Amino acid sequence: MRHGANQAAPWLFLEMRSLILKKLLILKGIPMKTILISILLVSSQVMAAGGAHTWKPLYNPIEPAKELSTKPGQPSELKPNWYSSVSEASVTLTWKEVPGVTGYHLQVATDPMYKWLVVNENYLTGTQFTVNVEKGKQYYWRVAGMKKNNEPSYIKSAYARSMFETTK
Repeated sequence: MRHGANQAAPWLFLEMRSLILKKLLILKGIPMKTILISILLVSSQVMAAGGAHTWKPLYNPIEPAKELSTKPGQPSELKPNWYSSVSEASVTLTWKEVPGVTGYHLQVATDPMYKWLVVNENYLTGTQFTVNVEKGKQYYWRVAGMKKNNEPSYIKSAYARSMFETTK
């Protein structure tokens, strides 16, 4: 049987895999019995797959690398400001628009850890939101910019936070 450039003879693959496993596992202090069982499992998987292994490179120089997206900016100029006192039954929360975002994530809670949420809105398109509040309570709120089509780890910015209290 002839093997192409991206295929290796089954015995060569098994021998290389065995050496690599032994070295890695011995360095980590794993018992030899566990190492041998791992090698046998890999060997049986290779043989069950027809005895040959197709090598797939981790990096393909022909394929262009994906460009990473940039995280959206963090909102600023939040109003009401920290420790503001509010007497109305409803409060309009505002923040400065962030260029390039597709929406905002807004959370309003009655505790600083955001366990007791009053509002949890994703992809708000404006830069203000009106929330009904109870008198004599403290409210903590935070807002983050979002880019809907970004890579998963680049969708949301860090939160900008503020807090206000209502008068009795």
